[in-house]
Amino acid sequence: GYPPPPHGYYGAPPPGYPPPGGYGPPPDSKPQEGRDDDRRRGRQQEPRDRKRQKTEQQPQGPDIRTRLQTEVQAHKNWSCFWLEAMDPPTQALSNANITLAMLSIGASKGKPSFGFLLGVAARPGKQLKDRQKDAARDLLQQVEQLTAGKNEGDLRAWCQVPTVDASLAEPAAVSKTLEKLKETVKRRLSSTGKAGAKPPIIDLDFAEPISFVLTKSAAFNGNDETTAQADLTALDFFEPEAGAALLEAQRINGLLRQKWYLATVKATRKGGDEKEGEKKKGDGKGEPLFRVLPLGVGLATDVAVAKARALRSAEIRAEVVSEAMFLRPTKAETK
Repeated sequence: GYPPPPHGYYGAPPPGYPPPGGYGPPPDSKPQEGRDDDRRRGRQQEPRDRKRQKTEQQPQGPDIRTRLQTEVQAHKNWSCFWLEAMDPPTQALSNANITLAMLSIGASKGKPSFGFLLGVAARPGKQLKDRQKDAARDLLQQVEQLTAGKNEGDLRAWCQVPTVDASLAEPAAVSKTLEKLKETVKRRLSSTGKAGAKPPIIDLDFAEPISFVLTKSAAFNGNDETTAQADLTALDFFEPEAGAALLEAQRINGLLRQKWYLATVKATRKGGDEKEGEKKKGDGKGEPLFRVLPLGVGLATDVAVAKARALRSAEIRAEVVSEAMFLRPTKAETK
C-alpha cells in the first residue's frame, strides 16, 4: 500500500540488473528532454501564432477577379468572358487544363471597332478556380498597363485581329519584323520617358505558339460562381462562326476538334545600366521596376496566321506604347 520510494533512494542497482518496479525514468532520459523541447517549441510558437492572428485580422483588399470585374463594369463598351481549353485534345472534357480570360472592346460594333486583351493560365494540374485566378491576374495586369498609359480609348493600344499574309510568319520575315519592333518601342520610350535618361534596353520574346481545343465558355462574373452563357461575339472575329460552334458543342456536351493556336510577342524593358530596373523595398531588397508587356497577341486556327497576327498586332500597338505601361505600380496604386 506504500508508494515506491523516490528514484535514487536505495542507489543504483548492480550492473546487469534492471531498475526496480515503480521507478520513473532517470532525470537525464530522452522523454524528459522531449518535454523540455515541447515547452521550448510552445514558447517559440506563441509569437508566430500571434503574428498569424494579427495578419488574419488585417483587412484584405479586393480579390483579383473582383478588381477585374470592377474595371469591366466601369467601362461601357468592355465585355469579358471565360474560355476553357485542353491540350492534348484526347482527354475527357472534364480534364481541361488551360483557362483564357478575354476582355474585348467594341465587339458589338464590328471588326473596325474591335480590340482585345487576353489573360492565359496554361498550368496543368491546377484546379479550375486556381486557373481562373491566374488568368484574371494576367488580364488585370494588362488592364493596369493599358490604363497607366492613359490610352484605353485608343483602339491602337489594344491587340487587334488584322488581315495578314501568312508569309509574315516565315523566319526571315519574323526576324526583320522583331528588329523593327524593337526600334519602334525604343523610340517611343525615349520620347515618353524622363528627359536625359539613358536609352532603354528592350528585349522581345516570340516563342512558338501554344495549341489547344476549346471545350466550353462562361460569362465573367467576378467571384460569383456562374454557368451563364457567355456572349461569344468577339470569338467570331478570330474565326467565322466559332462562337456558335462552341456554344452548340457545349449544349450537347460534345468536343470541337478544331485546333487553335495562340502566339504572343512579349516586350521586356530594362534599365540603361545595372543599377536601373530595380526599386528598393522597405527591407532593402530589390524588386523589378518594370513589368513584361504582351505587345501583340495572335489567336487563330492556323499556326502561321496566329504568328502573323501577333506580329502585326505588335506593330500597331508599338506606335502608342509608353514608359508608363512598363512601370510596376506601387501598392497604393493597386488598392
